[in-house]
Amino acid sequence: MQNPIARGERRHEYDVMREIIVAGVSFFHTARIFDDLGNFYVKNDAVIPAASAFNMVAVQIGMPMLFVIAGFSIWSSLQKRRPFEFILERLRRLIVPFIVGISTIVPPQKYFQSLRSATHYESYGHFYLRFFDVSFTWDFPWFLTGSAGSRLFDRGNSWFLYDLFVFTILLLPFFLYLQSRHGQRLAGRIADICSIPYAIFLFAIPIALIEAVFKTDFAGGWGKAAYIPFIVCGYMLGVDDRFGKALYKHRKISAALGMMTFAVGSVLYNMLSKNSNIDPLTSYDSASVFFRTVKGINGWLLSVSLLGFLESIRLKNPSKNHFGNTVEQYANRAVLPFYLLHETVVVITGFHVIQWHMDAFLKFLIIGLSSFAFTLLIYDCLIRRFKLMRLLFGMKPDIG
Repeated sequence: MQNPIARGERRHEYDVMREIIVAGVSFFHTARIFDDLGNFYVKNDAVIPAASAFNMVAVQIGMPMLFVIAGFSIWSSLQKRRPFEFILERLRRLIVPFIVGISTIVPPQKYFQSLRSATHYESYGHFYLRFFDVSFTWDFPWFLTGSAGSRLFDRGNSWFLYDLFVFTILLLPFFLYLQSRHGQRLAGRIADICSIPYAIFLFAIPIALIEAVFKTDFAGGWGKAAYIPFIVCGYMLGVDDRFGKALYKHRKISAALGMMTFAVGSVLYNMLSKNSNIDPLTSYDSASVFFRTVKGINGWLLSVSLLGFLESIRLKNPSKNHFGNTVEQYANRAVLPFYLLHETVVVITGFHVIQWHMDAFLKFLIIGLSSFAFTLLIYDCLIRRFKLMRLLFGMKPDIG
């Protein structure tokens, strides 16, 4: 077995990528107001085609990369903590902010959605009580849904925290096994395979199969289970440095193939979407299944390309921290609170701005830029400076 990444080593290029993606998610949700890719909490009457194109690319890159980076973070955390300590840390970092999000941040999104379609005014207090009118469902991993009378309950963008926690706990026995002597040999054999030219693309098979068979359930634009291979990939990046080297070697061909498969997938999606009887994300006709297969393959190719280019930064100068400046440190601490807050700010801002009589692109700029600024302002003034708020939003209590 080749050397693993240094014990608990922080990968600052991954931190920066996560910060860029989370910042971009704010504009992604702004673009959701103007795209033609399905329902959102508030929608502008006029569609911006560029918003649809932007979001189709963002779906293929954003959440898969966040789950890969989360997988590496799991590996890094397990190098410094015992399993029980690790679980407690995950509860603090994921479940506590999830509860905060689902109880305080998400309900306003549904409330403003209801205002857009309501025929009469309803107070927020009355709405809030109806929001939590839930019933049991067998839909794994979330077993609650809005009751038939209201259908208001929604996880919003906080689903990521809950799903990541559930998948982490489910995968924990496997990750702990990889730390054992037998597990290290298994990881070494997998790394041997990935060192073979083009073998790294085999990771696309489970992703494509999951998307094709279990369909897309709109958790970030992917089927929930499709994120599991991305988490495993991120963990493997810490276990054996040959995984990173394989990504580096295939970064250019992955970029080329990624652009090609994205083009094919986009054409298929647009063709199938014109048929009112077919939803390419959920239907089981042969064309829709083929589209989701291409979608899964494309997601992995784009991830390999991006991870490979990030790996090139580390390999060229492994001892240098390319991003360890004050701005990056501030952004890294703000990631989780910003992620939790941003969608509600976008929805509330968008609710008001789309009623203005002006060009749709100007509305997009106003909503996108002002929401980004308001979210940062809320974080800096109401969360970063207070220990209790930092704890509630999953931050380290002693770092502002």
